[in-house]
Amino acid sequence: KEDVVMLRMNTFGGRVDGAVRMRDALLSARATTVTFISGRAISAGALISLATDAIIMTKGATIGDAMPVKLGGDGQAKATSEKAISYFREEMAATAKAKGRRADLARAMVDPDLEIEGIVKEGKLLTLTADDAVELGIAEAIADDFEGAVALLGLEHATRVETYTSWAEKVARILTDPVIS
Repeated sequence: KEDVVMLRMNTFGGRVDGAVRMRDALLSARATTVTFISGRAISAGALISLATDAIIMTKGATIGDAMPVKLGGDGQAKATSEKAISYFREEMAATAKAKGRRADLARAMVDPDLEIEGIVKEGKLLTLTADDAVELGIAEAIADDFEGAVALLGLEHATRVETYTSWAEKVARILTDPVIS
């Protein structure tokens, strides 16, 4: 029997360092890894998703918009340094290539200076709908819901081990959020 790890993804993103640690773990996993995007995989969520063997999205889901940002004094997100953009652009590209996906699309999710004819214009960050992600080879399939994704993988009768975030973990996340701390 082969182990399969499925991530449920619906995020606007988070800290790059945490996402990179998750990416590294996924790239070295011996199990087959799958991300089920139920709403969005933005920013760090895009990196984590790209690190899995397969991506399945719901209709209306999106993936992309991964330019590193920082909060300005006015509380608004602003583009970070070219150094951070350069690093994350190539981290995304290397992750995509490691899983057989297009590196140029991953780079365009991070760098608005990149243009891919017919897909994204210069000055815009790439965010893909589920249909576009499947058409361009970023995602493998579209499912109505999580159970539909399980069925697509032929795992309806597999033994499941589900994990949940405890209330203590939720409180810790709130207290360690950069805006709060």
